[in-house]
Amino acid sequence: MCVAAAVLIIVLDASLAEGDDTLDISRGRGIALVLSVLLIGGSAYLVLRSMSSPKAKMMAEETAEVEAGEGPAVEIQTAEKTLPAENHILHSLPEDEQRLYRMIADAGGEMLQMNIVGTEVYSKAKVTRLLDKLEGRGLVVRERHGMTNRVRIIR
Repeated sequence: MCVAAAVLIIVLDASLAEGDDTLDISRGRGIALVLSVLLIGGSAYLVLRSMSSPKAKMMAEETAEVEAGEGPAVEIQTAEKTLPAENHILHSLPEDEQRLYRMIADAGGEMLQMNIVGTEVYSKAKVTRLLDKLEGRGLVVRERHGMTNRVRIIR
């Protein structure tokens, strides 16, 4: 959208005759002007449409529920202890994030990040990205532990 606006400004500037307030749209400048206007209008339409889409509204509602702490709680049984989690959050996670969350839960609710990578289920980069997402959702926390991180489930 910014590129289209810049093109529009350049075309308008070049199209104005010197010392005259009339618009010179000769030599293909008219087409560039029309295309710039269409690009700006189309971009604005797409942005506004995506902001009002049902999916965007649903994601905003889910985020509000999570922040409010609403939703049914479920218990996840592990070998050492029972960890509370919100059922709708866990089931709404993508498969890779669910799998990593359950791997940590099965290890007693905390695990070293290097041990997660050591399972060779995911690459080092993939583990980092998945943990970033889980941490962003407020499900786990990473704490420095020497040269690695201790990953702990917080809900």
